[in-house]
Amino acid sequence: SEWKDRTFTFKSPLEIPDDPTFKDYSPFYRIHSPIVIDNGSYRCRAGWAGETNPRLNFQNLVAKPRVKDGPQLVGGDIKLADLSKQLARSAFDGNVIFNFDHQEMILDHIFVHLGVDKDKIDHPILFTEPVCNPNYVRKNMSETFFECYGVPSVCYGIDALFSHYHHTAFMDDPPSDALIISSGFTSTHILPVLGNRLQASHIKRLSQGGATISSYGQRLIQTKYPAHRNAISLDRADQIKEEHVYVATNYAKEMESFKGKEADSKSVIFQLEFNLNPAAPVVSEEEEQRRQQARKEQGLKLKEAAAKRRLDQVSDKEDQISMLEEIKILKTTDPEKFKVELEEAGFTTIGQLTKEIAKLKSFVNKAVGAEVQPMEEAGFTTIGQLTKEIAKLKSFVNKAVGAEVQPMEE
Repeated sequence: SEWKDRTFTFKSPLEIPDDPTFKDYSPFYRIHSPIVIDNGSYRCRAGWAGETNPRLNFQNLVAKPRVKDGPQLVGGDIKLADLSKQLARSAFDGNVIFNFDHQEMILDHIFVHLGVDKDKIDHPILFTEPVCNPNYVRKNMSETFFECYGVPSVCYGIDALFSHYHHTAFMDDPPSDALIISSGFTSTHILPVLGNRLQASHIKRLSQGGATISSYGQRLIQTKYPAHRNAISLDRADQIKEEHVYVATNYAKEMESFKGKEADSKSVIFQLEFNLNPAAPVVSEEEEQRRQQARKEQGLKLKEAAAKRRLDQVSDKEDQISMLEEIKILKTTDPEKFKVELEEAGFTTIGQLTKEIAKLKSFVNKAVGAEVQPMEEAGFTTIGQLTKEIAKLKSFVNKAVGAEVQPMEE
């Protein structure tokens, strides 16, 4: 019973609830209540100004289907168990928005689930942004709000400063100076406030955040328990961090406490799934043949793509060789022009030019490899000659059948 109270069971991906859709929009529309969006790189929170808690709190991800015409999902609508059929992506690079199509899908998700049923969003927007947000990002977000949604006004701000104001505005004697430590998903910012004003020139950024803690914790557990390496996913490391990780006010004292009996009271058991007789998946003979055929077709496609890339590269290199050899001939026919062309090609001496030609020829010889012998037997020495002959033969065929096309159509 003692250990049972300290046993932590991981949440199943299927337990993630869908984001709720609210139906009480009319009162907020009548007073044009502002919409508050805390757009974090890990979680997004949104709701109406004046309410204590956000109405929506979901993981800031967009999932596009791998299959054609599949649904595009956002936030809590994405089930981690179905990620094999989806391609989940964030709109952020670090803590800065870079994919505005994904961000627009997230905004659609917010407005739909808040119950907004009008042609445009006739509410002021309060939108959080990271410290030192690039002007390009703010410009694109403003275009999205004003041109796509028709909002009347937008206010941008840093979430850490909003939090500082919230915690000090109603104090009897609020401090005018503060040191704010804002630890986000991908980075941590140190924000000094003097005389109720942010000292922007003294802001410091550390590239460590919640994602770093989760990743580090995952690697520690996987190293200690290598038999359960696959079971300790990043999602489960997030759950451990959010439920059990805390900040020690006195690190040395905290470490000493783990040497005595107090360590048992702080220990937690993580319960993983256990199956005594795991059943091997049964695959029918037809399904196995289909998989083998699919793998074979995929291998052929990859070979064809690689061959096409190789031919394109060889053709480009042969063009470069022809150009450089023409420059080299100018040394004996037109020395003055040779100097100009040599300089424009990026060389200072004929030795460099000769070396580059040899290098390109070596590349071509290695690239064509096994194709060289059949080409020579056919009477060609370069890929370019072979390509020209194919085009010539196609042209001849088109002209030969030309006179027959009209009677066939009639």
